[in-house]
Amino acid sequence: MLLLIVGCTYFLRSLKQRLKEKGVLKHDYSGQLVLRYPVLSAILLVFSLFQFMFSQPVFAFSFLIWMISAICLTTIFRGYISRYWMSSWLTMFLLFLLACADNFIRQSSRPERWFMFGLSIAGAISGLVILFKGRKGQLKEKWIIYFMMLTIIMEGASAVLNFYGRYNISKTLLTNGFLNVVIGLLFLWVVRLINEGLSLASVVYEAPDKKLFYINFKKLGNRAPKVFYVLLVIGWSILVGRNFYISSVISEPVDNFLYQERITQHPQTLNAWQTLRQV
Repeated sequence: MLLLIVGCTYFLRSLKQRLKEKGVLKHDYSGQLVLRYPVLSAILLVFSLFQFMFSQPVFAFSFLIWMISAICLTTIFRGYISRYWMSSWLTMFLLFLLACADNFIRQSSRPERWFMFGLSIAGAISGLVILFKGRKGQLKEKWIIYFMMLTIIMEGASAVLNFYGRYNISKTLLTNGFLNVVIGLLFLWVVRLINEGLSLASVVYEAPDKKLFYINFKKLGNRAPKVFYVLLVIGWSILVGRNFYISSVISEPVDNFLYQERITQHPQTLNAWQTLRQV
């Protein structure tokens, strides 16, 4: 992943330099936001796309990737989106950090349950305020509305279940409610930044460039393929659903089928297998 970040940074810096030489690099980076901070863009893209290389990472490792990616995204679009939506994003990100901090607590207690209850209520209320009083016309990515609706549902359900003593499912909904909107926003902007990079590269590199391993951006196209969107939706589903019990119900049989060593217990077949091994 570190090597990929280095390579992606080199590409983005080369692209930014070519645009600067042609005099088409915009001061406000409108439509060129991926080039505003090449290093941060590279970290965001690589961490978001290649975190799936780790099949069963511990929560602390995944949280570190999500936190770094979110900080990079916040820095990239600082001053680019409106102040209202920037405040909304920072509110949800702060609640996400608090929920993840609570998720590290393994021993349940009454003070923690009150903290969870207050946090879920705060998330549901914040989501409702953002959804119904938000300036939707200023949104750069309209799909964030659907992620916000899901957050409201999950945080409301977490508060109700916590009230009735269902600690485990309440805690899962609390964490995943905020995780859903953070991962959703990260992936939406990843697609946007990739499309910006491909669009700019297809214009600047009209012929394959040896410095970029002779990549032909004319043939590659100026937008991410549609299957890429499907894969990101699947990835979002995996990350959000990983903490639910149904995830283990689905994944355990697949893991056993792929990795567990097995041998038939039929006596005749077992004797034949042992004879064959001796031969």
